Amino acid sequence: DPTPRPPAFGSLARFLELKDRSIIAKTGTTNDFRDGWTIGASPQVAVGVWVGNADNEPMDKVSGSIGASPIFHDIMKVAHEGLPVEEWEEPEGMVHKVVCADSGKLPTDLCARRTTELFIAGTEPTEYDDVYQVFEINRENGKLATPYTPPELIERRVYRVYPPVAADWVAEQAELGNMEVPPREYDDTYGAVFSDEEAAIAQPPPFSSVSGGFEILGNARSGDFRLYQLHFGQGLQPADWQQIGPDHYNQVDRNVLEYWDTTGLNGAYSLRLSVIDNSGAVRQNTVPLTIDNTPPTIALTTPENGREYVMEDDEWVNINALATDDWSMDRVVFHLDDTPFITTTVAPYNVKWTITMSDTIPSLSMGVITTTEVITNPDGSLTTQEKVVSSVTQDPNDPTRLIWTFENGFGIIHDTHGYTETHVIKAIAYDAAGNETESEPIRIFVVHEEDKGPKPHQSALDPPRHALLPKRLFLN
Repeated sequence: DPTPRPPAFGSLARFLELKDRSIIAKTGTTNDFRDGWTIGASPQVAVGVWVGNADNEPMDKVSGSIGASPIFHDIMKVAHEGLPVEEWEEPEGMVHKVVCADSGKLPTDLCARRTTELFIAGTEPTEYDDVYQVFEINRENGKLATPYTPPELIERRVYRVYPPVAADWVAEQAELGNMEVPPREYDDTYGAVFSDEEAAIAQPPPFSSVSGGFEILGNARSGDFRLYQLHFGQGLQPADWQQIGPDHYNQVDRNVLEYWDTTGLNGAYSLRLSVIDNSGAVRQNTVPLTIDNTPPTIALTTPENGREYVMEDDEWVNINALATDDWSMDRVVFHLDDTPFITTTVAPYNVKWTITMSDTIPSLSMGVITTTEVITNPDGSLTTQEKVVSSVTQDPNDPTRLIWTFENGFGIIHDTHGYTETHVIKAIAYDAAGNETESEPIRIFVVHEEDKGPKPHQSALDPPRHALLPKRLFLN
C-alpha cells in the first residue's frame, strides 16, 4: 500500500514502489544498525536485499530504508523490464467485510468511519464496535448529565472511547486538538443541591475520593424545620456513627452545611445528613465515599543517578517511575529541569525524553542573572526579593572550567576538554483523592559524540569529547 509510505519514509518511499505496477515491500533494521533489509515482490518476481559490513561491525545509522531499499528498487526495475503488468489475484476463501475503522469490529449506527477489509473465511469479526459511544451532556456547561439535569438541556453526543491502555495517547491527541474526549465531570449546576429535596448532600458526590478537610455542600430545610446533623461512619452500612460538628438550628439552601476534617481516616466511609422537624420527623441523605489520606509512593527506577548520555548515540532517555497508591492512582507527571513535559495515566509509567542540547557556551561576563519576585506575606501584604536565575562560575580547581547553573536544575559545563549539559529529572504522583508525592530527583549528563557539538578551545594533546565532569558539584 503506497499511501502510508511517504509520511513514514519521506523521499525514500519512492524506492519501495515501481511506477508501472503494484509491488509489496518491507524494510527492516537490526539493533545497532548491523543489518539493513528490504524484501518485496510482484506477482512475478521476489527480491530480498541485505546490507551490512562483512565483519558484522555496525553501520553508521544506515537503516534498511536508507541502505537496502535503493538497491531493491533498481533490481526490481531491471527484473521487470519486458514483463507484462500483472495484478495481484485474491486468494480463494477470502471474505470482504465492512468494519468500523477505529476498532476493526462490525459497525454500529454510531460508527463514523468505515472501511472494507479482507478476512480469511471464518475469521471475520462478529462483535459490534464499542469505540463509538453515546454520552448525555448538559449543553450549557459541557458536563455529563445527571438525573437532576433538566431534560431540555440534555444533548446526546457521540465520542470515541478507547481502551485504558491508550489513555496517554488519547490525552495527547486531545491536547493537540485532534480528538474530542467525553467529559469526566458530572453536571453540578443542577445537582441535588439545586433540587427540591429538603435533605441533600451535593458535595462531595457519591463514591468520590476525598482527603484532608473540605466543605460539605447541600440542602437542609423543611416547612417544620428544627435542626440538622451530619454524621459519618465506616463502611457502606456503618454500625456506628460519629457526629461532625454541633447540631445546626439554621436552615441551609444550596450552601455550606459543615466543614469536615478527615485527617487520620482512610478507607470506605458513609456521610449522612439528617434533617429533623419539630414533629420529630427525620429526612436523611447518605453518600458513600472513599477517604484517602495516604499519599501515593513513587520512585524513579531509570535512569540511574549520574548517568551520562551521548546525544548522537542514545537519541533519547528512557524514564521509568514506580508509582502505587493504596486506593487509586490518577496520574504521574514527569518534570525535566522543574518543568512538566509529559503526563501519563496508565501503568507502567514509562516515558522517554528525546535528547536535545542548547550548545550554548558560557562566559564569565554573563555573571549572575537575577529576577525580582513578589511574595505575599501571611498578613496579605506584598514584599519583593531578588532571586538568582542563573550564574556562571569558575571551578576553583580548574580556572579553564566554567560552570553555568540555573535555579531549575539545568547546568552547562565547559572547559578545554569539551562541553556537557546536565538535567534534573523528577516525577510527581497524584492519587484520585488529590494527594501527591514527589520522587527523589536524579541528575543526568549529556555530551556530544566525539568531534561534534560546539567547538571549545582544545589542546591538541587532550581531545576528549566532553568536559571533565565535576559531578560532585551537581550530585551532592
